[in-house]
Amino acid sequence: MKRKMKQIVIMLVLICMGLGMKPQTTSAAPKKYVRSFSVGKKKISIKAGQSKKISYKIKVKGNASKKVSLKANNKKIQVRTSKNKIVILGREAGKSKITVTTKGKDKKGKKIKKTISVTVNPDSTGVTDNTDIADKDSALEEFAKNYQYLCKTPAMYDGYFLYSDTENIALGDLRLELQPLTYDIDDYDSDGQSELLIVNMDPYTKWGQSALRLQMYEVDGTGHVYLSALHLCTTEYGSIYGTEILRKGDSRVFKYKKDNEWMIAAEQNIQGSYFDGHARNLFMVAKYYDKPKLKFEVMGTAEGEWYPGTPDEQVIKSSMKQKYDALDLEVDVNQIFDGKKHVYDYIDNPISFVKTEYAFDRNALKQSEWSKFSYITFSEK
Repeated sequence: MKRKMKQIVIMLVLICMGLGMKPQTTSAAPKKYVRSFSVGKKKISIKAGQSKKISYKIKVKGNASKKVSLKANNKKIQVRTSKNKIVILGREAGKSKITVTTKGKDKKGKKIKKTISVTVNPDSTGVTDNTDIADKDSALEEFAKNYQYLCKTPAMYDGYFLYSDTENIALGDLRLELQPLTYDIDDYDSDGQSELLIVNMDPYTKWGQSALRLQMYEVDGTGHVYLSALHLCTTEYGSIYGTEILRKGDSRVFKYKKDNEWMIAAEQNIQGSYFDGHARNLFMVAKYYDKPKLKFEVMGTAEGEWYPGTPDEQVIKSSMKQKYDALDLEVDVNQIFDGKKHVYDYIDNPISFVKTEYAFDRNALKQSEWSKFSYITFSEK
């Protein structure tokens, strides 16, 4: 019995030794991965209606992705990326946490996450009882002068386009820092006191588009100017853009009187697109109210989109005509459909705030590199 136990012990020792002699295998290091990832700031404060850029850095090995994904836990905060920067827009006062995640993975096969805490404060400015600011109108005027406006100094700006049909890349870039377009002071809600309307733009999309945005300011009893409401100009087809890289056409924001009340309208007319040549007309009318739960009310929209030789042309025209009729607008849909006239041309005594015009040059496009592809102009008329 003792001899058998001794033999068993010896065999176990030999087995263990044999296992120990096997070469240890280690997993090969990945050929591409994210070495490090950092963001410029982890905590920021901005005013409602304003944006701020935060830089980020990604170091990689090999051809690992240097892109990031963004997520905000508050819908009032809008975020996007632009040239290794995170652009944060605070639509309204509030707080949010933005999670920034690398699309590439680290050595351990995990994505790296960073968070940015954002506080959006009400947009207000103090007004004292001095002789320069005698009433609320002048307070609004003083506040409006804090900004630079693109339409006050009409100019032409270049748009750039990166396109590759082999790598499925299509990116637009208007190398112009976003600024408010113009402003207007008037009694928009018929309460006997003036409001300040600033026509602004949302951050650019990846195709160089920027949606038109209305910002209304009021003055309180102590003389403070504050942001009362924000409204993005949209229709059933989507946003009305103030800038375009891939299309030729124009956009306009204007006001007109209906039943002795101010209406604010935005219209975009597209005569052609780089990719498919389609055209469209987008029109939106909004009314401003100074009420706790209702600020901007969309009175209606009218939209139509068509391609050369559209088979259902009459159906589109009929639908557009019904929507214009519902807004008490007598227009010639055929003229609008053909791009010869705009809705603006059919309205009595409209007052134009903003007009942007854009076009592109196909011959300027160079495959797989940034090309000075288009241009855009801003004006008030």
